[in-house]
Amino acid sequence: MRRILFLIMFAIAYALGAEAQTGYVVTFHMKDGSSVIYEANKWSKIKYYKPNWEGRCNIKVLDSKNKVLETYSADKVDYISHESSDDAYHNGYPYVDLGLPSGTKWAKYNVGATAPEQAGWYVAWGEIEPKTYYSARENYKFSDKNDMLQKYNLDEKTGLVDNKKWLDQDDDVAHVKWGGKWRIPTEEDFDELRSYCRSECVTVNGVKVMRVMGVNGNCIYLPYAGMMAGYDVRDGNTDGYYWSSGMRRNTTPGMLEGRRSWFAVGIAVSTLQTNLYSRYLGCMVRPVFIGK
Repeated sequence: MRRILFLIMFAIAYALGAEAQTGYVVTFHMKDGSSVIYEANKWSKIKYYKPNWEGRCNIKVLDSKNKVLETYSADKVDYISHESSDDAYHNGYPYVDLGLPSGTKWAKYNVGATAPEQAGWYVAWGEIEPKTYYSARENYKFSDKNDMLQKYNLDEKTGLVDNKKWLDQDDDVAHVKWGGKWRIPTEEDFDELRSYCRSECVTVNGVKVMRVMGVNGNCIYLPYAGMMAGYDVRDGNTDGYYWSSGMRRNTTPGMLEGRRSWFAVGIAVSTLQTNLYSRYLGCMVRPVFIGK
């Protein structure tokens, strides 16, 4: 079936040049198992060229000005697919329904971004603005000059105890910046994403991302954009780190004794596994909400 679709696509491209339709994302599925994705606003035509003097057929992707974005050898392409990218919105921001049992909807892109492959803002846990420098002692919102926590702390050894484990709405950057029902995902939200969705590393507009496909075939894309520590981005193009809204589930003062009180839950996109990360680090945020 894939081969038939591929040949049909070629026939159309050869005759007319495949014109971009509003709201369609095109994916090249390569024989080596990789995928390359072109968002609807990035491509205009896909053209198939007859065999050259070496006997090779080429497929070219062009933009609206007929500039060649990429050339593919036809013998390396398995098939080409397209999907609608017509967006649904909540409070002015686009979301994707992945068909999850909880009804949770995931944002199309990160806080501070305008496209799925963009990193957007790096923020420390509980802060609502990005920074150029990330430090535990010098500029983390919830610590003092003595490196003692002033909020979200369970252990008197590390600061003022308030026994808060989850971010207040005023400290949730997704809710503060996007409003409505938007919020930072919980650890349970990430668990559901990992349990019910399929994921694979792909390229979107030249950027390495994790494509997460829901049970209904809809997808979100999480960029491998690392995290901020000090002035630098770490693990850029190797991994990507996203905050949850809380500490590890069922945490007790004993479990967070000493420096572990400084940690909150996040995920690494390379595995979609939750882990603990220092709160002062700059990680990305992909908002969610439940409802319509």
